[in-house]
Amino acid sequence: MDSNRCTPPTAAEGWISNSDITKLLAAVPARQLILISDSCYSGSLTKEKNLADLSHVKRDALLKNRTVTAMSSGGNEPVSDEGKDGHSIFAWSLINTLKSGNTGAIGTSVWRKVRAEVTKAYPQQPQYGALPSAGHIEGGDYLFFSAKPEHRRVRARFFLLR
Repeated sequence: MDSNRCTPPTAAEGWISNSDITKLLAAVPARQLILISDSCYSGSLTKEKNLADLSHVKRDALLKNRTVTAMSSGGNEPVSDEGKDGHSIFAWSLINTLKSGNTGAIGTSVWRKVRAEVTKAYPQQPQYGALPSAGHIEGGDYLFFSAKPEHRRVRARFFLLR
């Protein structure tokens, strides 16, 4: 099995290569971009570059450079689709972390909380990393903002691979 590919749940024709994914992300004209993948073997996307702890950096400085990151539910391994409230453990942990967090939470901090929650009960290891091949510029990290209108500072666009 080639671990440098992802399989969408409705894939009729096969795998999507990491190269195709990074090319697609590189073409998205956004300054802040994150790919969140809850699928087996998707951790290979996060291996390009680890992110430094930027919690001490002001949020406005993090928004200056293009940030392209990926968070996955596991590494180069199968991941569980069991969890809570109809979600996988990864999705449930991510949703609850975002609900309980403050606006402007740094991606690395969100990932650490999600990883801690997931690894309490499951052997999978959620991953997080930057994608320089898709245009990530050193010194940035993804910022999660609340969907509440009073917290909107960045307009988000969502893309679904079909």
